[in-house]
Formats: sequence, C-alpha cells, structure tokens
Amino acid sequence: MLSRFFYNSSSMACETFLYGGCLGNGNNFYSEKECLQACRTEGERGEHRGGATARDVPLLRHQRESERAACRLPIAQGPCQKPVTRWAFDAAQGKCIMFSYGGCKGNGNQFYSEKECKEYCGAPPLAGTPTLPAPCPHHTALRWGSQAGWGSVGTSGGDSSQAGDASERRVAGRLGGCRDPDTK
Repeated sequence: MLSRFFYNSSSMACETFLYGGCLGNGNNFYSEKECLQACRTEGERGEHRGGATARDVPLLRHQRESERAACRLPIAQGPCQKPVTRWAFDAAQGKCIMFSYGGCKGNGNQFYSEKECKEYCGAPPLAGTPTLPAPCPHHTALRWGSQAGWGSVGTSGGDSSQAGDASERRVAGRLGGCRDPDTK
C-alpha cells in the first residue's frame, strides 16, 4: 500500500489515504502540495501544475467565486502538535495572515506562502454560498454512504446514473470535482 493524498470536497482539504496501486482516479496525488495545487487553484486551462490539469479536474471548471470557497473557511490549526508556518485568508480582516498549522486535520484555507494566499484569495473577502460542483465524468460511479455521510467513488466504473437509487444519484451528481476515495 502506498500513502497518497486526495482532495476531500467536504472539508475542502487534502488528506492522506492508502492506495493499492491499481485502478484509482485523478484524485490521487504524491504530495499534499501537488493535491492543493491541482484542486484548489485554477491556473490556465490545460496548464500542467504537477497533478491534474484544469481539464482533468472538474472542480477547476467552476466560477472563480465557488473555487475560492476555501477562503471563507475559518483558520484551522488542527489537533496535531507538529507546527509548521502556513498562511490563511482571514475573511474578517480581508487579508492573508501567517498562522501555526499543527500538521493535520486543517482545512482548505491554508497556503504555503503569503504570495500563494494572495493569488488565490485576494481581497476583499468573499460573501455568499459556493455553487455546487458539476456532475461527475461519465466513467466515475459515486455511491452515497449514509453512515459515512459523504459520496464515494465506486469501483464498478459506470456513470453516476448507476450509483444506487434516485436520491443517491442526485447526491453523487452534486459531488463532482476532486472526489473522495471509496472507504469500503
């Protein structure tokens, strides 16, 4: 098993998972930085940024406001005790500030540099609710795990219309973007 990173659209953060080496999808990155760059920044259409391109990751196709939803998240230090310096956008102040990240379980509002934070979040602070992601690509089956509380990628390979009953298909269709791996 290989330790990799995936973008969790619920927490808007990159998290680790164990990858067996077969099948998989585009939401599979060697490093947290690669994951964040691919799933959190837009870049030029088709520009290679060390992971997926803007054409490969549906999350990157949204309006700029919904892509910057991470900038509205609170600054989260996380519970771990391995502090590293990061930058986050403080929506109340309308600017990027330095903070100490504990090393785990933060959220998408964390950047490696002030420059990255400013380029991504800018100013003034964003308002409103982000729009929902586009439907999943035709080759990805998503399943709704009521116990897990989020949609997960199925291994059967079909499209979202094969992901259970009608309510499950609606949820799967809304998830889109950088998807969570199947935990079953």
